[in-house]
Amino acid sequence: MNRTSLSLTFALLSTLTLPACGGEDDGGDSTSGADPEAAEFAEAVPTSDELALSMDDGDEAALTDEAALEGGPSQLRAFARQIFENVNALREQAHARVEELFEGALPVTVTKGSVECRRWEADGDAGRAHWRLTSCRRDAKNRHFAFELEGRPIDAGDEAYVIVMAGEGKVMARFDGKRRGAGRVGFNFDHLAELTGQEGPAGKLGIGYRAVGRVRQLNVGLRDFARAGDDTPVTGLYRYKHIVEVGGRVSLLAHGDLVARDAEDRLTLGSDGLDELVRAAVAWNRGVGARAAAAVCGGTVGEGECVRVLQCWQRSGEVSMEAVGDGGRFERTECPRAAAGLDDVEDAPEADDFEVPAGDELPPEPGADGAEAE
Repeated sequence: MNRTSLSLTFALLSTLTLPACGGEDDGGDSTSGADPEAAEFAEAVPTSDELALSMDDGDEAALTDEAALEGGPSQLRAFARQIFENVNALREQAHARVEELFEGALPVTVTKGSVECRRWEADGDAGRAHWRLTSCRRDAKNRHFAFELEGRPIDAGDEAYVIVMAGEGKVMARFDGKRRGAGRVGFNFDHLAELTGQEGPAGKLGIGYRAVGRVRQLNVGLRDFARAGDDTPVTGLYRYKHIVEVGGRVSLLAHGDLVARDAEDRLTLGSDGLDELVRAAVAWNRGVGARAAAAVCGGTVGEGECVRVLQCWQRSGEVSMEAVGDGGRFERTECPRAAAGLDDVEDAPEADDFEVPAGDELPPEPGADGAEAE
């Protein structure tokens, strides 16, 4: 590798490389599986669990029982969960290559200038691409590393490598047996699609993450992000916080079919085949339920127009309160409050709450939270 700087930007993700190289590889020595330090190099790469969007707002048995939904299923809950599933599924396509390398390849020690690294590499199961993952120690005292996942066509030379995933991270103390860390990571799905031969996904995903103790926080930035078949790519920033066994909060931006017009031409929650642009905030209390507020714009609402939507649901997913229009307000007895340590939802987020960082930089690592030490 002859590039020498780590450029943590969306625009330069295609050329993102490891830090302080100082020159070409100085060689590699197989660890033959007997490398006691390799585990820390691997642990610096965030797991899928550390980066996952999830919502533990109710009783999963009740949520799958349609008979329990006497008030009807929550559209905003389904909207949020679908976004979670979409983002998680696409990110996990890249993570699957990381896990395959950790499980099936022996780490090799390489040095890049004065920097010590570990590398795992192997041909992919599908026989289309060769993959390599490199993790380099930046700061031993603070357990700070930089890492990158590259791939190339299986019959091409090293000059054909492109970056699929890259970032920097710090290893933190484990919690409840699970890995913990903090840092920033970017994914290039255009490159992933080229290497796997899949139609889509497209665009780039950047995540600033901090998983310490009971708290997981994510700043999820999307740049021209779309699944195969999506009509309109999304660019925006999601903010997510989850406290284990307590609850969580998230703000989301996406296209979805959330409103329709009734026989009297009034807007109501429902679907009619037209997508709107939705800005939503959701706060949930573990095993209790959630409240959500959204601004639903365009589509059925009308070009350049927005309507305010409020909705609450119980642990079964049953809607306990909803309002479309400016007159609604959350009912104290019907809408669960946000769990302790989390900001409540009172209204929809503004458009500028979703602006990605200036200059195409990856989202920042979230700051420390008081609940981490609990």
